[in-house]
Amino acid sequence: MATSNNIPLPAPLKMSGSLSAEWKRFRSQWFNYETAADLADATTKKRAAVFLACVGTEAYELYQTMQFESDEASKEIDHIIDAFERHCVGETNVTYERYEFNRRAQEPAERFDNFLAAIRRLVRTCDYGTLEESILTDRIVMGIRDDATRRKLLQTRKLTLAMAIDICKSSEAASRQLKAIASPDEVNAVKTESKHKQSRRRSPSKGRRESSNFRRDRQRAPSAARACQYCNRQHGPQKTACPAYGQVCRGCNKKHHFESVCRSKRRDQTQTLDDEQLLALGSNNAKRVYSRLHVENRSVRFMLDCGSTVNLLPQSIARAIDPDLRNLQAPTARLRMFDNT
Repeated sequence: MATSNNIPLPAPLKMSGSLSAEWKRFRSQWFNYETAADLADATTKKRAAVFLACVGTEAYELYQTMQFESDEASKEIDHIIDAFERHCVGETNVTYERYEFNRRAQEPAERFDNFLAAIRRLVRTCDYGTLEESILTDRIVMGIRDDATRRKLLQTRKLTLAMAIDICKSSEAASRQLKAIASPDEVNAVKTESKHKQSRRRSPSKGRRESSNFRRDRQRAPSAARACQYCNRQHGPQKTACPAYGQVCRGCNKKHHFESVCRSKRRDQTQTLDDEQLLALGSNNAKRVYSRLHVENRSVRFMLDCGSTVNLLPQSIARAIDPDLRNLQAPTARLRMFDNT
């Protein structure tokens, strides 16, 4: 909706949600509209009529229930604005507004600009006064999700709001750029794997053999420097040269391989690892697999392949080792899987 001079009216006052913040928004837009529409020099009654025309239906119904000193006062803009100010701002529970502000954290996949806009909007009703900028800075440090960026913020002496915003935006942009740079390598890896699969499909069939295991063995015969996958020894490329040929595995009762290299052997038992051992467990069922590891000479039961991107240590065990958690340090190594991810 627009007036005759094509200046759009302020959006109606919403009576739901944070009424204090909504009133501050409408009041600011109203003052801008008054200046742009040259209403500052108009009579107070005319300004009041225009104000009530754009305040919205719900707010106008509220206006009709308000108590004024006289009928004349109910038609003057200053008295009307004061009445709305008392009603909207007076209902604000500052303690609750601060609770909402201090519990606001950056959501997963939420851009920093959106998070910053949200806490700026919430802090308006917290009545922090001159401390508002400092409180916003603290909320950014505590609320962002990226720990590396938080470390940069904590390492900055005399951190200001402008500095915190600049660091967070730069870190977020750098993360996106690194991801874009790493993408071509991932695409090339997929293409290489696809070509490898195509070459395997194009290889001529060797026909039926006595064992499906030895079909792969005939296509890729063990060399002198590589141990055979069926006997774990080195021998000639002929299948008859393999000591496991014709033998029955004691683990799965199948032919042509030893129990020490059996792939179907169940390995879902719990194993205890030393610090320098590598664990490789397999399971044919849906049961979870656990392993006990030594943490500061304490045996801790960990679940393997839990789907988490980090290793979790129960707080009770951590405090049993270090009651005050004073020895917690940042990791000095990055764990990688067999495929270097």
